[in-house]
Amino acid sequence: MLIYGLRLLYGDYKFAGGEKGRIRVGQMPGTELTVSYYGRKLSSDQGLQGFGTLWEARRVGINYEIGGFSISAISMRQDAAAVTGLFTAADSGFSNVEFSEVMPRIVAAYSVSSFKVAGTYVKSSVMANNTVTGETDRRYHVDAGHLMVAANPKIANNTRLIASGFYSVNGGLYQMVAIGGGHDPYEAVRRDLWALPQLKKPGKGDMYNTSIYGGAIALNVNGFEAGFGIQSAGSDAWEENQTGKLVYGNYTYRVSGFSITPEVGYIHSGNRARTPGAPRDTRGFHAGVQFRFDI
Repeated sequence: MLIYGLRLLYGDYKFAGGEKGRIRVGQMPGTELTVSYYGRKLSSDQGLQGFGTLWEARRVGINYEIGGFSISAISMRQDAAAVTGLFTAADSGFSNVEFSEVMPRIVAAYSVSSFKVAGTYVKSSVMANNTVTGETDRRYHVDAGHLMVAANPKIANNTRLIASGFYSVNGGLYQMVAIGGGHDPYEAVRRDLWALPQLKKPGKGDMYNTSIYGGAIALNVNGFEAGFGIQSAGSDAWEENQTGKLVYGNYTYRVSGFSITPEVGYIHSGNRARTPGAPRDTRGFHAGVQFRFDI
């Protein structure tokens, strides 16, 4: 379908002018889970998504929203390669790998004041032959889910606390778990390797699930912001968890539609053994300035 190749295309319909909700259909942003209140600038996952919320992945689906509640059903077809890749990349004799969308990915979220909670769940399956084990037309079921909470309460005049946390299982299957570190070579871990489940050896079952948790906290006082984030991933197939950490600070100065934000930070990737050829322990300082002009 053409819509899968587009970046963003959706239409809205409001019931009673929006008083009874709004329905959205098309290729949509993943707004239910990607809300981030952080002001971090020097990262491809700007806002510390990798330490508490989700990377935005625009997918085809249908969404209904009323008040602070939102629920969506999103197609997995665009992410089918992430599922089938578990088999084709394993080089374990798999052939005729076919993806099946058992159900759409269900996403629900609720916001009240400065607090938000959201979750997502999806089940898909793959049917494949295996020349090593002699199995034909075997079906492998794969589950993935994510739970996130975030808050940005104002605790004093010109002072805001920002906090978030998440727990995810096999989040790489829907391509929305952020890497959580920053630009190469300081990202904590590679999303395509660490956020996916892994096939067990033939005869040992289906999958090793990969669980990821993380969180971040920051304080913004009159334009100054300082924060800390941590993210860890683990699987029964690994000898140890992978954990990344970050601390940063910045200041935003605004004049009319122009702003300038210098930022410094320190990133510790932890063990990156899941990334082929990468050093096991990467760390370093970063510094930069963001110039922004809004019309």
